[in-house]
Amino acid sequence: MLRKTPPRDDLATHVGYLRRYAVRKVGDPDVAADLVQDTLVSAMRAQSGFRGGSSLRTWLVAILKHKILDEFRRRIHA
Repeated sequence: MLRKTPPRDDLATHVGYLRRYAVRKVGDPDVAADLVQDTLVSAMRAQSGFRGGSSLRTWLVAILKHKILDEFRRRIHA
């Protein structure tokens, strides 16, 4: 299967949506911004893993969901 690597500009177009999603989940805009930044860094590092089987936004939200879960785990163990 051909891998479809998203350009960084394409990743940036989803920042607003990701931030709003994260704020709804964690309730803190600053934490949400950090989670979105971590999501984009992870996406850039793993962009060869994006196969185009889903939309780019779906892939980014999946990464963000894992970051949010990690944040909740961190809060529980803090």
